[in-house]
Amino acid sequence: MKRKGFLNFTLGKVIKSRRTLKGIGQDRLATDAGITIGYLSKVERGLVNPSYDKLYSIAIALGTIPSSISKEVEQEIGDIFLITVQEK
Repeated sequence: MKRKGFLNFTLGKVIKSRRTLKGIGQDRLATDAGITIGYLSKVERGLVNPSYDKLYSIAIALGTIPSSISKEVEQEIGDIFLITVQEK
């Protein structure tokens, strides 16, 4: 997987994880964030790279801030990088 695709995938995974932990559906999060369910679905599957405005709206709708989501993405990527390096 290319780096950009991997970053989008990881971001989507983090957003979906936070949404499911809060126990809310895609429809509610999309409505609260002012985006369509289809767009949110694409974000969660890593098919699109949301603009900062949209990431901000999603984060606020999840009750957090974009930097918190970014830190979680960085942690996930860092963990995978460490595993990859240790396997070599």
